[in-house]
Amino acid sequence: DASNFFLPSKTNRKRNEYGFTGGGPVYLPKLYNGRNRTFWFANFEQQKEALGAPTTISLPTAAQLSVTFSSTSAAIKDPLTNLPFPGNQIPVSRLDPLALNFAKAYLPTPQGGNGSYIYQKPNGNSPTQVLARGDQLFGAGKQQINFRLFSTRVANPVGSGNIPIQQNGTGTTNTDLYGLTYVSVLSPNKVNTARVSL
Repeated sequence: DASNFFLPSKTNRKRNEYGFTGGGPVYLPKLYNGRNRTFWFANFEQQKEALGAPTTISLPTAAQLSVTFSSTSAAIKDPLTNLPFPGNQIPVSRLDPLALNFAKAYLPTPQGGNGSYIYQKPNGNSPTQVLARGDQLFGAGKQQINFRLFSTRVANPVGSGNIPIQQNGTGTTNTDLYGLTYVSVLSPNKVNTARVSL
């Protein structure tokens, strides 16, 4: 893939897709011969596509983490007195040590002087799909019943926020569709069809 103008490296993208399809009459040697009566069909498809989503976040700079805002034109005011802090510097004693420790442990170092940080958030498109169907003819071929199943399983990476360390979750989506169809030929010009799906 071509390089993204806004990213320092190429966007992550790798895709593999494979599967198989099979079908025919049901035949069990010495037990059952379903030729012209009983049929089966099955399809399996697996796609694995790892993607990267370009993401830009804003982080506190090193000066801001040391509670120095001298480069900021706006006055930083004390919420208790509504007066500006001298030199736009907040006393360290006024900061929550838990917040400072969190920033040091989990926030990456900004790539730009303005606190910007660009990275590729993990993303993906990796469904697994299964399709199965069975058909049965009876009544001298004037009646048919078939059952079908379509199942999809999707598991893709998800995050609970925007910072890189939070991008370690997995989201799953499961979809199952079932159908049953009955067809009866009543006369040369009349056909009755009944369907049930869920």
